[in-house]
Amino acid sequence: MPALTPPCLPAAIHRIRASGQRQGQVVALVAQALPNKEIAVAMCVKEDTIKQYLKRIQAKLGLRNRTALATRTLQRDLSCPLTIP
Repeated sequence: MPALTPPCLPAAIHRIRASGQRQGQVVALVAQALPNKEIAVAMCVKEDTIKQYLKRIQAKLGLRNRTALATRTLQRDLSCPLTIP
């Protein structure tokens, strides 16, 4: 099972922190190229829940799809430590 907290997380995560820890975990796992089903298993939720998280995250960041989310996340500063309150 993949780790929910990678050692570093891109700056894009800071824009969704206010929405809670779960959405931050989704961003981290999408950035690791995991499909929705695997993310759902790792987070112990239904796949539909992950889809809803992704819709909300993409809307907040102004992105059209998960590929754009992963790309934008990975293009950000990867040296920031992961701290999700």
